[in-house]
Amino acid sequence: MKMTLAKKMIVYFLLVTLVATAGLTYIIYECAQAEASGSDLMGKVPRMQKNNDIAYNAALESSNLRAYLLYGKEQYLNEYYRLAQLNIKLEDELINDAVLNTSRQLAMDTKALDQKYAEIVNTKFIPLLKAGNRDGAMQVAVNELAPQSSQLLAKIEEAKNYRMSTVNQAVNNTYYDTKRVKEIAGLVTVLVAILGILIGIFAARRITSPIKVLQGLMAQACEGNLLLKASVETSDEVGQLCESFNTMIASQLEIVKSVKNSSVDLAAASQEMAASSAEVSATAVTVSQRNQMVAQSMISASNSSTETSQVLIELSALIQIAKDKALSASAKSSTSIKTATEGKATVNVVMKSMNTIHNKTKEAEKVIGLLNEYSQKIGMINATITGIADQTNLLALNAAIEAARAGESGRGFAVVAEEVRKLAEQSNAEAMNISQLISKITENTDSAVIAMKDSLVEVEIGVEEVNKAGESLENILAAVKETVSDIDGIAKVTNDEVASSDKIVELIEAVAEIIESTNQDAQEVSTAIEETTATIETVAASSEQASAMAQNLNSLINRFKIEE
Repeated sequence: MKMTLAKKMIVYFLLVTLVATAGLTYIIYECAQAEASGSDLMGKVPRMQKNNDIAYNAALESSNLRAYLLYGKEQYLNEYYRLAQLNIKLEDELINDAVLNTSRQLAMDTKALDQKYAEIVNTKFIPLLKAGNRDGAMQVAVNELAPQSSQLLAKIEEAKNYRMSTVNQAVNNTYYDTKRVKEIAGLVTVLVAILGILIGIFAARRITSPIKVLQGLMAQACEGNLLLKASVETSDEVGQLCESFNTMIASQLEIVKSVKNSSVDLAAASQEMAASSAEVSATAVTVSQRNQMVAQSMISASNSSTETSQVLIELSALIQIAKDKALSASAKSSTSIKTATEGKATVNVVMKSMNTIHNKTKEAEKVIGLLNEYSQKIGMINATITGIADQTNLLALNAAIEAARAGESGRGFAVVAEEVRKLAEQSNAEAMNISQLISKITENTDSAVIAMKDSLVEVEIGVEEVNKAGESLENILAAVKETVSDIDGIAKVTNDEVASSDKIVELIEAVAEIIESTNQDAQEVSTAIEETTATIETVAASSEQASAMAQNLNSLINRFKIEE
């Protein structure tokens, strides 16, 4: 079967691709296993979070019931009801989402304990508080709610530990699956690389062996051996290349034989033509050399006069430009004097303004410093008020405790103590707000003091720079006035130079016309002689080149091996 190099390369590539595909398929299978472990882990983490939320809500339920027992505010009772409803919802979700029977049973046990806890609260604890029997409610809380809460938290902790163990197991499974995929991927990559290298070496040898043989034949052909013939062993592109090489060598052999015969005849005719043209060329060269010497002298004189005239014309133009520039500079310098005078006046006004800013900045710095001192004093007073409010709050709490001990006789005093405590809390809160405002005012005044100091330094620097600018403008004004005087002198001198250079240019142009006329006559004679000489030299050179080419061609052909 005839197979081209392209088809062979495709076969080798398909072998490597087949091995790589098998390895990749196994890697994809292992990745799917790792992905399944990861999905299982992702499902366990939310359930563990819900378990933690139930524990946290249960703790908050107990805290709100204790607060309701102590203070009797409905907001604590409402918060308890909200947390109880939230826990019921979370427990139902855990039961519905459970995959294993153990996990579902733990969730159901937790819900049962939570329902029993809520039953005690709703049927005993809250009715006693509503009836005003605080001591009875306290007994229920200590004897029934506390043990029930402990059981509930213990069951939640048991469920948490169970779910933690399942999560750790899922993490370990995912880790080991991922590690196994990584090892397998590395092994498959190494095997595919080794197999690809082996197949590549085999393919390279199969393809390059006949090419190296053909390369050796080409090297012999380059040395001149045209009697070679390549052996055609395959029918692919390499075999076609060998056939083309044989055809090329046969064609070159015929061409070299024909060129060798023609080069011998060309060499003989070229030698005879070169000998005849050499005698005629020698005489023409002597006459041409004499005439060229005369023409060259006239050309040199003409070029010198032309260059001199051009230089003087350029010099005259430059002098005229210098004159125009001097007049323009004089006019601009007058404008510069006026601008510098106006700038000096402006700098004087700026100096006065900078001094005024300097004085106002110092006054503002003093005022901000006083404001900072007053803010600190207010802060000390506010700290005293905060301390008094804290003491009042403590006294109100102690009074409430004493009123509770007194029972019914101290109930009115407990109301007064409660109001005092609220007033103390409000005073403390307002004192904290005042303290925060004073802190912000103190920070801002400190920043303002620093900014004013920096501004004062910058203003002093600005005053110094403005003074320096005034001195620089005075120096510029004096220098511009001197420049105007010098430019006026330059303009007067350039007027005289322009007139003198115009006369010299006219005389040089007249001499250049005479030299140009003589040069044209000499060039006409020289041109005729040069044309004759050039023709003879061309014939001689062509003959010599043809003879040399024939000899070189013959020597090159002798390098080829065209006969046995």
